[in-house]
Amino acid sequence: RHKEKSDDFWTMNHMKLLYLISKYSHCAQTVHEKERWIRKLPMLVLIYEGIVQKVFEYDYAPASEVVETTRVYLNVSQEGKDDLDDLVEGKLVKGLRLSTKEHQSVTAYQISPSGLALISKRLPDEERQLVDDLCIVDG
Repeated sequence: RHKEKSDDFWTMNHMKLLYLISKYSHCAQTVHEKERWIRKLPMLVLIYEGIVQKVFEYDYAPASEVVETTRVYLNVSQEGKDDLDDLVEGKLVKGLRLSTKEHQSVTAYQISPSGLALISKRLPDEERQLVDDLCIVDG
């Protein structure tokens, strides 16, 4: 029923997004390793920052989001969110539903082993460098 997406379905934006997630998450390989996940809100902020720094070719617009108990407007990329959903659907990224102490439902993301394999195969060094530069903050 679920059709496997071929390697050529994935765009360079998908690849860079996948690599970005890999920098902030970790899938434990043994019982002794720690798992790391990145929540959706910081992910949306990183996507926006990546658009501003010309890492991603997405559009963005103000969107209402709840942060703790306050409704705020953030610049959110609908295309970035769609690509994130594609990665989860394609099993390159794992999605986890969590409940906050305010009983809000949030999603967290983690790179999967197949996601790691795909970026090592498909992401050129110069594109990887753009994402690395995005993750390094001056000061």
